[in-house]
Amino acid sequence: MLQGKVIDVAVLSSYCKGCEKWRGQKSGHFYEEWKLKHQPHCVKNHIGSSSKMEVDGMKEIFQRSVPQRNAKYIKYIGDGDTKPSQSFKEQHHILSKKLNVLATYKRVWVLDCEKLKTMNRGKKLSDGKSISGKIV
Repeated sequence: MLQGKVIDVAVLSSYCKGCEKWRGQKSGHFYEEWKLKHQPHCVKNHIGSSSKMEVDGMKEIFQRSVPQRNAKYIKYIGDGDTKPSQSFKEQHHILSKKLNVLATYKRVWVLDCEKLKTMNRGKKLSDGKSISGKIV
Protein backbone atom coordinates (compact mmCIF):
# COMPACT_ATOMS: atom_id res chain seq x y z
CA MET A 1 0.00 0.00 0.00
CA LEU A 2 1.36 3.42 -0.95
CA GLN A 3 1.50 5.94 1.84
CA GLY A 4 2.04 9.63 1.40
CA LYS A 5 2.56 12.52 3.72
CA VAL A 6 0.27 15.46 4.22
CA ILE A 7 2.39 18.52 3.47
CA ASP A 8 -0.28 21.22 3.51
CA VAL A 9 -3.73 21.78 4.89
CA ALA A 10 -6.31 24.56 4.88
CA VAL A 11 -8.72 24.86 7.79
CA LEU A 12 -11.72 27.02 6.96
CA SER A 13 -14.60 27.98 9.22
CA SER A 14 -17.65 30.14 8.67
CA TYR A 15 -18.46 30.13 12.39
CA CYS A 16 -16.80 31.60 15.46
CA LYS A 17 -18.16 30.92 18.92
CA GLY A 18 -16.54 34.12 20.20
CA CYS A 19 -18.41 36.18 17.60
CA GLU A 20 -21.68 34.47 18.55
CA LYS A 21 -21.20 35.49 22.18
CA TRP A 22 -21.39 39.19 21.26
CA ARG A 23 -24.98 40.12 22.07
CA GLY A 24 -24.92 43.90 21.56
CA GLN A 25 -25.26 46.03 18.47
CA LYS A 26 -22.65 45.53 15.80
CA SER A 27 -21.70 49.17 15.76
CA GLY A 28 -20.48 51.78 18.19
CA HIS A 29 -17.49 52.29 20.47
CA PHE A 30 -17.94 49.18 22.66
CA TYR A 31 -18.33 46.89 19.63
CA GLU A 32 -15.27 48.32 17.88
CA GLU A 33 -13.23 47.93 21.08
CA TRP A 34 -14.40 44.31 21.51
CA LYS A 35 -13.77 43.54 17.83
CA LEU A 36 -10.17 44.78 18.03
CA LYS A 37 -9.52 42.49 21.02
CA HIS A 38 -11.35 39.54 19.44
CA GLN A 39 -9.92 39.74 15.91
CA PRO A 40 -6.58 37.98 16.65
CA HIS A 41 -8.53 35.03 18.12
CA CYS A 42 -11.42 34.87 15.63
CA VAL A 43 -11.61 31.54 13.80
CA LYS A 44 -14.09 32.65 11.14
CA ASN A 45 -12.11 32.77 7.92
CA HIS A 46 -14.64 31.81 5.25
CA ILE A 47 -17.61 33.69 3.85
CA GLY A 48 -19.98 31.84 1.58
CA SER A 49 -21.70 28.49 1.36
CA SER A 50 -20.33 25.41 3.06
CA SER A 51 -20.23 23.59 -0.28
CA LYS A 52 -17.85 26.29 -1.59
CA MET A 53 -15.61 25.94 1.47
CA GLU A 54 -13.82 22.79 0.27
CA VAL A 55 -13.15 24.29 -3.15
CA ASP A 56 -11.82 27.53 -1.61
CA GLY A 57 -9.51 25.53 0.68
CA MET A 58 -8.25 23.45 -2.22
CA LYS A 59 -7.60 26.58 -4.29
CA GLU A 60 -5.69 28.14 -1.40
CA ILE A 61 -3.46 25.07 -1.06
CA PHE A 62 -2.82 24.60 -4.78
CA GLN A 63 -2.07 28.30 -5.34
CA ARG A 64 0.65 28.32 -2.69
CA SER A 65 2.11 24.91 -3.59
CA VAL A 66 4.81 26.08 -6.00
CA PRO A 67 5.75 29.43 -4.39
CA GLN A 68 5.94 28.09 -0.82
CA ARG A 69 6.82 24.42 -1.23
CA ASN A 70 8.28 24.20 -4.73
CA ALA A 71 5.92 21.29 -5.33
CA LYS A 72 3.11 20.62 -7.74
CA TYR A 73 0.28 18.72 -6.09
CA ILE A 74 -1.64 16.09 -8.00
CA LYS A 75 -3.93 14.78 -5.25
CA TYR A 76 -5.98 16.23 -2.48
CA ILE A 77 -8.23 14.82 0.20
CA GLY A 78 -11.79 16.06 0.30
CA ASP A 79 -15.00 14.99 1.93
CA GLY A 80 -16.67 14.01 -1.30
CA ASP A 81 -19.38 16.62 -1.78
CA THR A 82 -17.75 19.23 -4.06
CA LYS A 83 -15.18 19.50 -6.81
CA PRO A 84 -13.08 22.31 -8.29
CA SER A 85 -14.02 23.88 -11.59
CA GLN A 86 -12.37 22.56 -14.73
CA SER A 87 -11.18 26.08 -15.55
CA PHE A 88 -9.29 26.30 -12.24
CA LYS A 89 -7.64 22.92 -12.91
CA GLU A 90 -6.61 24.05 -16.40
CA GLN A 91 -5.39 27.45 -15.15
CA HIS A 92 -3.05 25.84 -12.61
CA HIS A 93 -2.22 22.78 -14.74
CA ILE A 94 -3.60 20.56 -12.01
CA LEU A 95 -4.05 16.88 -12.59
CA SER A 96 -5.79 16.57 -9.26
CA LYS A 97 -7.30 13.34 -8.09
CA LYS A 98 -9.67 13.70 -5.22
CA LEU A 99 -9.28 11.11 -2.54
CA ASN A 100 -12.63 10.70 -0.84
CA VAL A 101 -11.00 9.26 2.24
CA LEU A 102 -12.92 11.42 4.68
CA ALA A 103 -16.24 10.30 3.25
CA THR A 104 -15.21 6.68 3.78
CA TYR A 105 -14.13 7.31 7.37
CA LYS A 106 -17.34 9.23 8.02
CA ARG A 107 -19.44 6.28 6.80
CA VAL A 108 -17.49 3.88 9.03
CA TRP A 109 -17.79 6.27 11.99
CA VAL A 110 -21.55 6.64 11.50
CA LEU A 111 -21.97 2.85 11.32
CA ASP A 112 -19.89 2.43 14.51
CA CYS A 113 -21.96 5.07 16.30
CA GLU A 114 -25.23 3.46 15.21
CA LYS A 115 -23.95 0.09 16.43
CA LEU A 116 -22.92 1.58 19.78
CA LYS A 117 -26.32 3.27 20.11
CA THR A 118 -28.15 0.00 19.36
CA MET A 119 -26.01 -2.05 21.77
CA ASN A 120 -26.61 0.41 24.60
CA ARG A 121 -30.31 1.06 24.02
CA GLY A 122 -32.04 1.59 27.37
CA LYS A 123 -28.78 1.61 29.37
CA LYS A 124 -27.71 4.61 31.45
CA LEU A 125 -24.21 6.05 31.35
CA SER A 126 -22.26 7.02 34.48
CA ASP A 127 -23.82 10.51 34.33
CA GLY A 128 -27.31 9.04 34.32
CA LYS A 129 -27.98 9.89 30.67
CA SER A 130 -28.58 7.48 27.82
CA ILE A 131 -26.92 7.37 24.41
CA SER A 132 -29.28 9.06 21.98
CA GLY A 133 -29.47 11.69 19.27
CA LYS A 134 -29.18 12.00 15.54
CA ILE A 135 -25.92 10.90 13.92
CA VAL A 136 -25.09 13.11 10.97
